[in-house]
Amino acid sequence: MCGRVIESICKDHNTKSGNLLNGLKILLEKQIIDKKIYDWADALRLHRNIGAHANEEVIIKEDARDLLDFSFAICNYVYILTLKFKSFMARKQS
Repeated sequence: MCGRVIESICKDHNTKSGNLLNGLKILLEKQIIDKKIYDWADALRLHRNIGAHANEEVIIKEDARDLLDFSFAICNYVYILTLKFKSFMARKQS
């Protein structure tokens, strides 16, 4: 589920990269996300791979909670705080 969040953000911003790693790099280059958000999203991507492929790795409960928090934070940053900041700056310039 958390991996779908970053996949959807990449799709919403038309990264058309072919894979999630490149999509995140494009979001960083376009300044849609900053380096810290990129790092959080990359951690989600890596854990998404654990869930998406058959293997013996286990994601513990605490990590799952953190990943969910990162998902919320990334969405908040990309879709809410960025728009609020743009609105704030527009008001200050007028």
